[in-house]
Amino acid sequence: MATTFAAQKAPPPQILLIGNNEHGHTARKIVLEQESFEVSTASTPEQGLAKLRQTGFDLVITGFNMRGSAGTEVIARIRAERPNVPIIVLSSMVDALGLDEKNTGADAVIAKGANEVAHMIRAVKRLLTKKKKPPQTPAGQRARMAAS
Repeated sequence: MATTFAAQKAPPPQILLIGNNEHGHTARKIVLEQESFEVSTASTPEQGLAKLRQTGFDLVITGFNMRGSAGTEVIARIRAERPNVPIIVLSSMVDALGLDEKNTGADAVIAKGANEVAHMIRAVKRLLTKKKKPPQTPAGQRARMAAS
């Protein structure tokens, strides 16, 4: 007698959107859900961090300028709690402020505008498939070298 096993489908990646632009969030949420992602939103950094603590999100998308918090501050707080979660920053001030991955601490920085959706989807897919390696410490490097 043959036994059949139902193929188990992996759950969709979970994305957290943090920012205070309600209409922008609604549009981004719809776009990401059409790409088969599960999306939650938070209108403040505090609300976003609380949701991040409760749920194992696979990726965070955050605004840069939010009431009461600078984007770099929000990113630092996310990194302190979930160092390996990929973070994308969306801002209309990318060029004006010279925002990039190095000075924000994000994994990707995307300018709001006509090409935002295409860039956001591409960055989300790239970051979710990319395996983040833990930072190399001198002790960790010595241990690996001694083991070889």
